Amino acid sequence: MKKRIFSCIAMVGVVTVCLAIAHKRVEGIPAQELVRIPRAFKSAIEGINIVGINVVYDELNNPVLDVTIQNNTSRNVTTILLQSITPTHSSGEGLGSPRENPMLPAFGSVTMKFKASSLLENAPLMVAAVIWDDGTTSGLPKPAERMKQAITQAAEQAEATNQAAIKKAAKEKEGQQ
Repeated sequence: MKKRIFSCIAMVGVVTVCLAIAHKRVEGIPAQELVRIPRAFKSAIEGINIVGINVVYDELNNPVLDVTIQNNTSRNVTTILLQSITPTHSSGEGLGSPRENPMLPAFGSVTMKFKASSLLENAPLMVAAVIWDDGTTSGLPKPAERMKQAITQAAEQAEATNQAAIKKAAKEKEGQQ
């Protein structure tokens, strides 16, 4: 009888110590936040579809969605615009590449990042627009046009920067002679 009582007391002591250690470990783990995942995936472009989504964390430990997009067409895509969109609001992120190296080849797939904080509540995540390797656009007209204008402006700025660097180098070369 004494052995049983001693065994029970010893077991209670061991369990108490284990719980105390486990509690200290749990205290150090930051609270998990709820990550909204879109309930629906859409595409405004026939043949371009969202086929997978995973929640990952960036270098600042913020939740990010890895969105896998499949191209079921015979055309290469150089730019994609993903949007979380409702009839009155939208938020989005685009990703592009040079025409010579398309980011989404014909019949290929690509994985893009989309900030979980950019998701609108009860809004689907959609491929809103693409720019094909021939420079034409498909998808929702306004987002496609804004995306194309942004790329044109960026290209013009890059060209202006290159021209300024060439002129500066030429002046420096003249000054050295």
